[in-house]
Amino acid sequence: MKIILLSNIKGLGNKSDVKMVSDGYARNFLIPKNLAKPVSPKNLKELEAQKIISAKKEEKIKAQFNQIKKEIEEIEVEFKVEVGNKQEMFASINESDIKNKIMENLGADSQFSEFLNHLKIILEKPIKKLGEYQIKIDLSRGVTANLKIIVKPLSAEPSLP
Repeated sequence: MKIILLSNIKGLGNKSDVKMVSDGYARNFLIPKNLAKPVSPKNLKELEAQKIISAKKEEKIKAQFNQIKKEIEEIEVEFKVEVGNKQEMFASINESDIKNKIMENLGADSQFSEFLNHLKIILEKPIKKLGEYQIKIDLSRGVTANLKIIVKPLSAEPSLP
């Protein structure tokens, strides 16, 4: 029996796939549990309509990710850190520090704040030296942004007499 899967089923296929399965498996398990429905002209038309709607949603989401990418690449994130006599940092900068600075720069009330919470910052190891860095940020759906990070020493306060 030909069926349309209504959800992802391990070992069988993904949602919206059209598959051929045994009649018993379809009638006794997949269809009663709303995991699949039989192929019919009406169901195929619904499937095509859903695919079009999904493609439009995906396109809209990808456009939002590209806008976030553009905004992230326009900013420079600056960290001022305490350093010792030999310009070594006392603390390192990690993914959560970078994410917090991005949120601070773009604003927590940004139109993209829901997406900013799910950024994946690609940092091989924490930053432990002063200088400039280019960090990759995976926004999802194949969109990656490059962020410029500048790590400077905390300026020494002039001592009072």
